[in-house]
Amino acid sequence: MTKFSAAIVRSLLTRADKERFKLPVNGTVALKVNALVLALDKVPFPTQTDESELKELPKTDGLVQLTSEDLEAVLALQDLFFSAVTGTIDGSTMDRFKCPVLSYVACFAYQPDDTFLTASEITPMLAIWKFLLRATALFEAR
Repeated sequence: MTKFSAAIVRSLLTRADKERFKLPVNGTVALKVNALVLALDKVPFPTQTDESELKELPKTDGLVQLTSEDLEAVLALQDLFFSAVTGTIDGSTMDRFKCPVLSYVACFAYQPDDTFLTASEITPMLAIWKFLLRATALFEAR
């Protein structure tokens, strides 16, 4: 989910001459990217993370408590992911490469030697996608 979302952010925020391939996104997804970037700007990132810092995080029942800034960033990421996998791009019903998910999977499967991963090599990634899409639908149905 984060790699896909990062690819979308990179597609929108990278100059056209610096990016070899851009994922197709609609205006809604572009707005969600902006919201994610703004939310992430509010999250203080540690300069160095070690195990002792993780043990000091506030926990309830063993679960780390998110700050309001963390929660806002997580929800922005979820919102971006949901918009990207459910949104449509003009012509996407006829052109499969106008779908950001299929474009991402195709790019993921492409190898430097101009071949694609075999079905057995890409199946684990597709299983993760299946899980993420189901979890996203359940989260959004709340």
